[in-house]
Amino acid sequence: MDKAGLNHGSLLSNSYIDASTVPVGTGASESFSVFGQDTLTSIITGIEMIFPDTGPYANGDLVLSRINLTPTAPPIQGIISKSYWIINNYGTNKTFNNLSSLEFQDIGNMTPYNSAADFQLQERDENADTDSWASKGKANYIDFEAKSVTTTTNLTVDSFGQFTVLNRKAVGWIGVMSSDWDNPANWGNGVLPTTSSDVIIPRDTPFQPIVNTNTIIRSITLMEGASLGIMNGVTFETN
Repeated sequence: MDKAGLNHGSLLSNSYIDASTVPVGTGASESFSVFGQDTLTSIITGIEMIFPDTGPYANGDLVLSRINLTPTAPPIQGIISKSYWIINNYGTNKTFNNLSSLEFQDIGNMTPYNSAADFQLQERDENADTDSWASKGKANYIDFEAKSVTTTTNLTVDSFGQFTVLNRKAVGWIGVMSSDWDNPANWGNGVLPTTSSDVIIPRDTPFQPIVNTNTIIRSITLMEGASLGIMNGVTFETN
């Protein structure tokens, strides 16, 4: 469609429009050059990485990007971070010795009761758009103030691609059936939250939750852009 003028097209015969999986959204990018043991810190993308003492290393230009979207075909084993990251490697060494440390900041999917081991780093190819994610290690450190997780001794990253961070402990709303809090099908594990549950409500679910009955949980975290409705006369408590 020509939104500026009147030069509209039309589809003929069996032609159709297919939705693009190109990652277009708000975010930030920053480029670096690396040629050996180094520490790269990108404040605008929320990434810090440390290369090991011995090579081979990534050599050449790296472009670090943070995209404030849910990736196409996200991993389903947990609640994903509010953004995902792409590290494009334009150097000649596409594989290298495992990074010593990799940190992602402002992940968004963190509850007050999480520990570092609750988070798992996932990676897929830089141009992938299918559920081809692979685990790259559980986090070793957590920073509640920066909402960051850092993976060090558990890290198995020897090439770059797309990254997201999973919270595998919290109870996650997926809202695929309706806005009904009390429908188990609307929860990632198919089980309703209990008084001991730490709940996370992501954005971009088909339906956002509405609480219709008195409910008590341990904690709730609304990720940026998410919402929670509570019907009149209903009590919703955290303990």
